[in-house]
Amino acid sequence: MQVPGSNPNERFDCTILKVTTLEAPGSGIKDTSLTLTTYTQLGSGEHINLRDLFFKQVTKLSFTLTGFTTLDSVVVSDALTFSRPHANNNYYGEYLVNNTGSFWMRVLVNGEPFWRFLIFNDAGEIVDASTINAMQLLHILAPPLNLGLPL
Repeated sequence: MQVPGSNPNERFDCTILKVTTLEAPGSGIKDTSLTLTTYTQLGSGEHINLRDLFFKQVTKLSFTLTGFTTLDSVVVSDALTFSRPHANNNYYGEYLVNNTGSFWMRVLVNGEPFWRFLIFNDAGEIVDASTINAMQLLHILAPPLNLGLPL
């Protein structure tokens, strides 16, 4: 971080906004996540590491979804998709997830106007969630927020 015209003893706050936009393949459904990271008391000339400093491990997540008529979208946090759940593979999903030991997935099913989600805690290298009934997942009932930038 360089602050032209600053004194060596001055300190600054810096907020970094990370915008991640994704579209679930074949669904046409787009989603955006915003991550704000604020650094405080930074001096001029100080370096900021923009990587996620809390990343600890990679977990292989596998599951089969059941209990719905239509699967509209699946989102797994900070994950690389190896097998996206769809009718041709009996709704089997396999993901490689960067995480801190906890991560989440959410699904949009049956044309419902809200997401359903599941949080995985204390994850190791492999999480075989076996069969997940989408109708038993918790609801995210709050509507999506429209945010104007800059915040």
